[in-house]
Amino acid sequence: LTKSINVIGPVAISFFVVMTDSTACSISLEGRNLWIVKSLPIGARDVFLSKLLVNLTLTVPATLLNVTVLVFILKPDVLQTVFFYLVPLSYAFFTAVFGLAINLAFPNFNWTNEITVIKQSAAMLIAVFGSMGSIAVPIIAIVATQFKYAVPITAATILVVTAASAVMYRNIMTKGVKTFEAF
Repeated sequence: LTKSINVIGPVAISFFVVMTDSTACSISLEGRNLWIVKSLPIGARDVFLSKLLVNLTLTVPATLLNVTVLVFILKPDVLQTVFFYLVPLSYAFFTAVFGLAINLAFPNFNWTNEITVIKQSAAMLIAVFGSMGSIAVPIIAIVATQFKYAVPITAATILVVTAASAVMYRNIMTKGVKTFEAF
């Protein structure tokens, strides 16, 4: 049982990371006051970075602390220990960037209560379920192969999630800036 937990654990822990997505509603939360942010003497890239860094400030320290405790308790081998850190951290970056990209695509500025944007917006729904789906794929693949290919699947997950994060980040910092300025 411990071996199975060590194999699937890094991806499973990421489930909790993707549930902490503050960027999927961060642009929409500006609401009718977005003009204030846009009138500040800072660029859209700096606004985006601040929103990404708020999310990462929430997820990265908590992930590092929780993974360290799990590694101490489960005592996985060296490769699994590396996976325990890299998989959730790659998902932390993915979730932050994916949420911001989705919120730029589906903003909601016409709200009367913040809860509407946080709990009932299309951007939040797409970001959370999309991120959860991205975790389901490697878990299903690992279980379907009866844990035989867990190492390459986990390594591929890190690479794919990191590459997707980089592509989305670049897209946000180019096309996303134009979208933000058009709001």
